[in-house]
This record gives sequence, structure tokens and C-alpha cells, in this order.
Amino acid sequence: MKLSSYSGLIAAAALAVLPFAAIAQDDGAAPALATAWMLVPKKGMSAEFEAAVKEHVAMREEAGDSRDWQMYVPVIGRKMNVYAVRYCCFDWPDQDAYGEEANEKGFGEHFNETVAPYVDSIQHYLERVDMENSAWPENTDGYKYFGVTSWVWEEDAGMEVDEVRKQFSQAAIEHGWGDENPWVWMNRIGGKPMLMLVSPFKNYADMAPPEQSFFEFMVENSDMDEGDVAEMFETFGDGFESSDYTVWAHRPDLSLTEKD
Repeated sequence: MKLSSYSGLIAAAALAVLPFAAIAQDDGAAPALATAWMLVPKKGMSAEFEAAVKEHVAMREEAGDSRDWQMYVPVIGRKMNVYAVRYCCFDWPDQDAYGEEANEKGFGEHFNETVAPYVDSIQHYLERVDMENSAWPENTDGYKYFGVTSWVWEEDAGMEVDEVRKQFSQAAIEHGWGDENPWVWMNRIGGKPMLMLVSPFKNYADMAPPEQSFFEFMVENSDMDEGDVAEMFETFGDGFESSDYTVWAHRPDLSLTEKD
């Protein structure tokens, strides 16, 4: 589900009525949580902030941080002054173990001494990754950009909304949509309940919509007619109060070296 095509289809349905790390979708028992920190530098201090991040990353690498934290910055979207630091994937007990590691190795103390003086605001979220209904490449080498569509759930959204999402996803997986248009679904934990759809891109040219839209794909690869497919998209769209689209660029120079 390439974001450029999927987002357009959602809009069309409305008119009718999201190093990232690689994720092993074929292992149902694989860890399914990610953690994300959103950092906003103080005004006019982005250069100082990045220099401090590099110093902090070097400290973590020397201390043997067990997590390969990856940094991303927005290149398309509404808020351009945010730095996102992410790690995937782990289970709930792993978070307790990592908290102990962080305390023992002094990660928080060093962050407060080096990076925090240049930070205006910090947000922290966990993300539950839906591997069963995603088609993510085993290796994300070569992918520089990551498009993220975020939907904020309506308070009274019913289960039928998520069932439509799963039905679309399984059809896309079964009929090979993900071979050329990989994607992953995530639900944010913290703040407003949010569903996110992420697609990787190698360059800007890769963001162009495919020749066949996802709507056409669904009509061709199901026993439903156009009206039935449009009704499903209407059901999905009615489950959210708002949406947003951002393209993030990976910043290897501000990230920890990937662990073996």
C-alpha cells in the first residue's frame, strides 16, 4: 500500500461519501512493539542540538547500547522542526530490561547533560505493530524516505472499521500488492488513539502513484463490484476524525550503528 496511492484512495472514498527497522511479518510470535521519541529543538539551536545528539550517540555506542536507535526528520508535512528517534521491535518485558540497562549505563543522565539543554519539547509514544496485516521488506537498505499517514480515531468508531482494514490488507498480501508497494500498520499508544500506515521510498520518484490504483486493484482482485469496494472505503473513512501525511527522511549520521 504505497502511501501516495492509498491516501488518494481514502480521499476519493470520502468524496463518494506513517530505519524503521525491518519487521519480520511471517513470524506471528515476533516482537510487535516500537518506541518513538519526538524531540523539538529550541528555536535557532538545531545545529547545537544535532552536535549534542552526535555526542550522545557516541556515548551510547561506546557503552554498548543494545538498541539501534534510528533518527528521522520530516521533509514533507506540517511540522518540520521535529526529530523522531525510533527503535523496533520488542515485547513489553523487554522495556523493563532496557530501563535497567539505561540506568546502569547512565544514558538518561548523559542525555540531560548534553542534548536536553537544546530541547524545547519531548513526547514519547509506543507503537503496536500489526505484522499480520503488513507487507514489510526484510531489508530496508536503500530506503531513505518513509511516508506516514496518521488517522485519529473517532471516539465511537466500531470494530467494522478495523475489519475493513484487515480485509483490504489480506487481499493486498494475497495478490502481491506489497511486492512493489510495501507497507506496515501501527497503532500508537499514548496521546490520542491513532492508526498509522507507513510506506518506504528509495527516492522522490518512488513516491509517484502506481499505474493501477489500490481501488482498481481491489475491484480486480475481489468478487465485489466498484460500489461494494467504495462502500468499504466509506466505512473505513467514517472511523476517523482527522488525518495527516508526513514524509520522513532517515538520518544515519544521527543514528546508532545497527547491531549485528
